Amino acid sequence: VPSIALAMLFGPLGPICAEAVIAASRVVRRFPTISLLADFGMLSLTGAATAGVWIAIAPQTHAAMFGGGAAAGMTSYAVNALLMLGLMSAGSKLSPLRIWREGWAWLWPHYLAFGLLAGGLVLAESRIGGYGLVLFALPVLMLWLGERQYNNRSRASVNELRAKHDELEPANTSLRALVDEKQALVSRMHRSYLSTITSLARTIEAKDPYTGGH
Repeated sequence: VPSIALAMLFGPLGPICAEAVIAASRVVRRFPTISLLADFGMLSLTGAATAGVWIAIAPQTHAAMFGGGAAAGMTSYAVNALLMLGLMSAGSKLSPLRIWREGWAWLWPHYLAFGLLAGGLVLAESRIGGYGLVLFALPVLMLWLGERQYNNRSRASVNELRAKHDELEPANTSLRALVDEKQALVSRMHRSYLSTITSLARTIEAKDPYTGGH
């Protein structure tokens, strides 16, 4: 939402400058250089395309601003998806259509909502200035914070499950060994029973040759 809104307010330089700030923070946190440059390039191109669509529409009325926001959101989705699908397809050898169906097909309503929110944010800024920007950005910030907390908690739960799995793996190995040992024991008992029955049968035959073979 902020990236789309920056493209609406300041043109292509808005999202590019924002991505430069994000890239600088990732350099400090020692992100891998290749992924950092790829993100910066893709998101800058996406922001520039979004700004181009907004400039081409040049909305004047309130309704046009929301419509332009929706168009900008879908442009952001289309450009970002195409760039990501190209990279992911080259890296995984899967078809772009399959990757889109699995990871991107369900995202377009979100980008549409992002564009509408960005249009409302720009409208609020034009009507009441910076106060409107802060007020309208507050629910967006809370959405981002909620998603971040959810992701962090999910990551913690996944790590806990992995730790439990690692703890249970030796127990599973021991259980499999016990099962194999039990199966071997049952097999030995089975052979012992057959041997006992055969011995009894031969003993009876040796005692009374007349019934031998019966």
